[in-house]
Amino acid sequence: MIQLFFKCIRWLATLGIMLWFVVLPMMPVYGLLSPWPQAQQKLKEDGITGLALMSGASSQTERGFDSSGEYWRDEKQRSYVVVPDSFHRLEIFTYSELKGSGIAGVEKQVLRRQSLILLLAFWIFAALFTVWQVRRWSAKEQLLRIHE
Repeated sequence: MIQLFFKCIRWLATLGIMLWFVVLPMMPVYGLLSPWPQAQQKLKEDGITGLALMSGASSQTERGFDSSGEYWRDEKQRSYVVVPDSFHRLEIFTYSELKGSGIAGVEKQVLRRQSLILLLAFWIFAALFTVWQVRRWSAKEQLLRIHE
């Protein structure tokens, strides 16, 4: 039973890495087709210029009760590789928008993370792993055809 569990985990991880390798280059296409004007404007205000290519997105909504009553919080983020600024500074820029019951208006900010090299390194690893795995599967298939 434990062996089956670990085999399933290995398959999920393998497919997840391969899927991430394919999906990551599609993110900028979605970002260009569905732009976020507030993010584009805030990036320009902060002096970040160039072509903003979306590399990730997230959204989180929270509602609950505390000692002061009901509260809510809504946060949306998009991360961008901005060409050429990201390559000069080796940074990924994340635009974050936060609304909530304890916040007057909308808090907007641009976060700078020095993880461009890390993102590219992981993507290259995923590419190499995907090529290796596909070649391994095709070699197994050819071996099975020979034995038939």
